Amino acid sequence: MEPNRPQTVLVPLREQYWQRHDGQTTNREHFLMTLSDVSAILIKATYTTSTREAAILRVTMDIADERNTGVYKKLN
Repeated sequence: MEPNRPQTVLVPLREQYWQRHDGQTTNREHFLMTLSDVSAILIKATYTTSTREAAILRVTMDIADERNTGVYKKLN
């Protein structure tokens, strides 16, 4: 990533990229149970100590529903 340039980052949350505390593979059921109890998502905005300014803009997240609505929820 280039400094001082806007960047777009997509972070897919898929069960195959996670594992349980006991080291077992995460299945869909465990992953959805975990996501149902999420109260915050913390994002590290910078990885250096010399950064003078950082901002995160236009954050969107898909929301769960019994059917695909195509609606996005904006996080502020």
